[in-house]
Amino acid sequence: MIKRKIGLDVGDKTVGIAVSDPLGITAQGLMTLERVGIRKDTGKILNLVKGSEMTVTTYIGYSAIYLMCIVWFRAPFNSGEIIWPLGGVGVRNSVALETSFGWLLNDFLGFNLGPVYIPTGIVLTVLLACLFVYLYFRSKTGIAITAAGANPTFARASGIDVDKMRVKGIALSTVLGAIGIIVYTQGFGYLQAYTAPLAMGFICVASVLIGGATTTKATISHVLIGTFLYQGLIIFTPPVSNHLLAGTDISDTMRQIIQNGVILYALAQAKGGSD
Repeated sequence: MIKRKIGLDVGDKTVGIAVSDPLGITAQGLMTLERVGIRKDTGKILNLVKGSEMTVTTYIGYSAIYLMCIVWFRAPFNSGEIIWPLGGVGVRNSVALETSFGWLLNDFLGFNLGPVYIPTGIVLTVLLACLFVYLYFRSKTGIAITAAGANPTFARASGIDVDKMRVKGIALSTVLGAIGIIVYTQGFGYLQAYTAPLAMGFICVASVLIGGATTTKATISHVLIGTFLYQGLIIFTPPVSNHLLAGTDISDTMRQIIQNGVILYALAQAKGGSD
């Protein structure tokens, strides 16, 4: 499959779009979009890169993280709990959440089962999220999104607006991802700003792939199984690696090798999308 790069020239009223040649040396103008709103503009651009949504949305997410670095540093926060003590400008790298929503879900109806603490709030939140996704993808809109992703040609022949369904699917995944990072943050007890979220995407992707998902299909069971397997990897890798290689601490290196290796293998097995 030929890989091309896309370039954007974003203005106040229009967005110029260009694509590179197959070698990535020169660029040719493709079209100019009239700006309507950030949501619709993003949707139109994503529909130009059918089959490469994973790469494009990763790029957009990374760009948003670096944009937020400027916001964290320059936004006029006044609370002494979140700003740097020296200078009084900018958010700290890590902000404790003890006085806000830290461990809110963990402590909700939590109880001890012998030596194990059961965070009932977290369990209920995950179950509710799974139930929502299950019911949503059995609704008319959910079925249309599934059909548009599985076979765009057949879906279009059936009267489904494939481009619209693609945007809805990406929007839904973004919202669920945002909820997930909030749940993770309250359980961690700290808000990590600046470039800390960069690694989260790879961890999530690796977890789902370890659970049995592919680049074309992922189910609730893949997510749940993958989460447990990946967490087990995090727990058992340090003692095993330290036992096999005494005097060294390469547990995190081994974790990253396995994590990124799973992602590379999945992408290598994937076929380029088409429409």
